[in-house]
Amino acid sequence: MRVLITTNHLRNFAGSEMVTLELIEHFLAREWVVDVYTHDLGEPMLSEIQKLPSWGRLTLHVADLAEEFAGPYDLIWVQHSILPPGVLRRLADGGVAAPVVFNHLSSFMDVELPRHAALENQLAAVSMGMSPTTVERLLDFGIAPEKAVTFDNPAPDAFADHSGGPVTALTRLLVVSNHAPKEVREATSLLEAAGVEVSYLGVDDRPVRITPEVLEGFDAVLTIGKTVQYALSMGIPVYLYDHFGGPGWLTTATIDAAAHDSFSGRKDRRQIMASEISEEVLGGFAGALEFATSHRSEHAERWRLSRRLDELRADDRLRNASRVELSPEDARQLSSLIALHRDLYRLMVKQQDEVAELRAQLDAGGNAPVATSASDAD
Repeated sequence: MRVLITTNHLRNFAGSEMVTLELIEHFLAREWVVDVYTHDLGEPMLSEIQKLPSWGRLTLHVADLAEEFAGPYDLIWVQHSILPPGVLRRLADGGVAAPVVFNHLSSFMDVELPRHAALENQLAAVSMGMSPTTVERLLDFGIAPEKAVTFDNPAPDAFADHSGGPVTALTRLLVVSNHAPKEVREATSLLEAAGVEVSYLGVDDRPVRITPEVLEGFDAVLTIGKTVQYALSMGIPVYLYDHFGGPGWLTTATIDAAAHDSFSGRKDRRQIMASEISEEVLGGFAGALEFATSHRSEHAERWRLSRRLDELRADDRLRNASRVELSPEDARQLSSLIALHRDLYRLMVKQQDEVAELRAQLDAGGNAPVATSASDAD
């Protein structure tokens, strides 16, 4: 069996990159041949992928360096609406027989939303959103309702299968965030004064991949997003809060509304002070622990990646998918849109790197370069 996975970027331990890494792991473990196509490949994700036991069944293709693919495929998994030039040529020259799945991982980030809904409807067996809110946005963009599916960021089986010791009190709290807000950091000293050891993981603290071994030993996690599924699959209580705010401890009363918006905290944008965070974390832990432990089996199966992927592949829309193709005109149009997206992304990354370098120079007290013309600033 052979799968093609496409994604815009593979660099950091975040978002779509983690989804891609976990898909690669899953299909390699099932002895599939895995091709990955991306516009941007770098560290630390590259080293993490290279650690995987692939036995020659994994190939990474970077745009501009490799365009042809061995195919044919049994599944094509598309993120960021990206299709490589070789596949576009095949679509315009006889078509592709593999079922095509489009996966959208945000309801508001442009990179995650449909690039061309009419062509996606033509190509996709299903168009998936990571939450009901994301699916609603896909429909707003014109994705056909009969193709829309919620695929809510399931977690690798290792989280569901991990066995840890019982938790009875809150002594160690882990904050997992790439953008921890000021009020969370200010709450740290209050929690530590109450006897809670607080640790941080994320791009501004310690950027590591979240695994069951990383979460093991912590009594609770303060986070948003995919780490919620990781923690709840292990029976670890979650305090949902980050730069958008959040509802606090996940319990029977809060989990459904939080899940509807992919555990982002954006729905109600409830932002509170550091003292309130500390009081809620301390006062609500017992109830959150009871919820997490009593619902662990349910959560573990709800987000078990292997089960969710097996269900997806058994879906009649994939099993009965017919050959899809594009007219040469549509293939050229989609190719142009993808190339524009690639070039704008690379320009953005270049500018971010330049700004980071400028800030580092200013922080070090050095002389920052000054652009003297439009060409100098490019």
